[in-house]
Amino acid sequence: MTTIVCAAPPLYGHMTPLAALAGQLERQGHDVTIIDYFSTPFELPPGPARIALPSSRLDQAVHHSGGQNLVLDLINVLRDFCLEIYLPTLQRCAALKPDLLLFDQQLPIAPLLARELGCRYVFTISSPVTLLYRDEAASPIEKGIQQAFSSAYVNMCRELAERLGLSTAFPPPAHNLCFATARFCGREEPDPTVSDPATQTEVPVTFAGPAFLTRPPDAADQALTEQIAAFDGTRIYVSLGSCIANATVNRSAARRIFRNALLAHNDENTLLLYSAPADLLDEAFRDIPIRATVITRAFVNQFFLIEHFSLVYSHGGYNTLAECLLHGIPQIAFPFVFDQTRLAHRLEQLGIGRRVSRTRHTAEELRGRAEWLTNSPDARASLASLKRDIQQYGGLRYGAGTIDSILLA
Repeated sequence: MTTIVCAAPPLYGHMTPLAALAGQLERQGHDVTIIDYFSTPFELPPGPARIALPSSRLDQAVHHSGGQNLVLDLINVLRDFCLEIYLPTLQRCAALKPDLLLFDQQLPIAPLLARELGCRYVFTISSPVTLLYRDEAASPIEKGIQQAFSSAYVNMCRELAERLGLSTAFPPPAHNLCFATARFCGREEPDPTVSDPATQTEVPVTFAGPAFLTRPPDAADQALTEQIAAFDGTRIYVSLGSCIANATVNRSAARRIFRNALLAHNDENTLLLYSAPADLLDEAFRDIPIRATVITRAFVNQFFLIEHFSLVYSHGGYNTLAECLLHGIPQIAFPFVFDQTRLAHRLEQLGIGRRVSRTRHTAEELRGRAEWLTNSPDARASLASLKRDIQQYGGLRYGAGTIDSILLA
């Protein structure tokens, strides 16, 4: 039996696919422990052990950062977070004597820990933005932001090691495991590699496909699902994710999106489910005579519900995007940061979604884009093809098989 320690920053988009993979590895006979840095309860799959090292540092940063500065702001917060957790994480890992560290790529203490522990490490890539096919369509601003992020991230890794009194000669990961398909990323090379940002070395990458962390439905989930499924008309899901919708500086843009989505589809033949803070929705809907069936929830069991919708409005986060692909659902994305912008652009390239400015859009524009996506034979064909692509990969099975191969090497 091999011992594997898994960890990710306390951000749902990063932890959920890794936790799902950890559960699969435990079922295949490995001894798996997940280090949980969330300051609020995070539901893990049955099987893996949990070590709780709660920190609210990233949660607080998300609520006070936003716009195009969100990612760059979070780099500095990520550095401080890593300084806080490094020693307690090292102590817990040393007691476990792991054969492998399986860490999210945005947790740069992995190479430092692996060097101290004398073990290998693998990075999981929760969002495939760095692996997307490069084209010239991206704007100079988008490219500049991405280059600035890459440079700032590398500098942060070096500063982190220096402040911990450790060498900046990082060992490269044994492998990278991406939770996307090669086709979605536009990659066709048989043995792809990707440049590791901290070590600037080429590291093999496996495209495993999405890994979904499912939560068994409770009675409220079942009742909501039955209500949605029974509605005879257009069903639309609207969510900007917990990080975006709850960030103070994003409030104005989120309110505009929620309001215009309702104005675009405010008729008796439409049901809209909003997952967002109640006070924000109250502001967004103020003075609108509501004719559509509108359901609001602060939180929903998204993976369980999403298959019942014909269209999704989102922030362009990869987890929601992958769930839409799994069920062949078109998406209109309002990106808030550069990685979401790149993913939304990829949706347009594939003909399965549309990218819309979070601040410069109208209800009429949203309705027109929605009608095209839901009625276009080309969009339906592309969605069906990508749905088959994801089903063929089977992210958990493929990902766990890759880890088995690495452990045997």
